[in-house]
Amino acid sequence: MRTFLILIIVCCALSCSNESKPEESKVPVIAFLDAFQDETIEQAKKGFFDSLLVKV
Repeated sequence: MRTFLILIIVCCALSCSNESKPEESKVPVIAFLDAFQDETIEQAKKGFFDSLLVKV
């Protein structure tokens, strides 16, 4: 039991690395997943992407 607890602590410590990753681009990535087909979801998806194209 104690070795399992130590293993968990070591895994948590190693997964929390403070290494900064190089920034490849500052453009946010937006995704829209189609989990199911529905006419209202399709309209919402179209409106969402249309609003992204509007320049202010």
